Amino acid sequence: MDLDPEIVKAELEKIEEFPELSREWEVATGTDWDDDPVVRVWAVVDGENIDNEAWRETWAKLRRTARARVREVARDRTDTAWWPLVRYRRAAAEPEATA
Repeated sequence: MDLDPEIVKAELEKIEEFPELSREWEVATGTDWDDDPVVRVWAVVDGENIDNEAWRETWAKLRRTARARVREVARDRTDTAWWPLVRYRRAAAEPEATA
């Protein structure tokens, strides 16, 4: 019943809308509080342009697409229903170079 997070990540990286908005996907698998299988997904995004209506609409569409892809991959690979939790987080600021 194991699901390799790298397989899920590779499928998510195929989503065409994603590259212009972000840096990467982070994926972890495990169980929830009720011991049901869950896939935790974080879209790591550049935080400068995400506080507007256009971002919210784009994120809603991207989130639906990501959930559908995770469900499909999980079902195909494990024959089990996995619950996808898809969220985003802002990328950490680049550290300044020191001399």
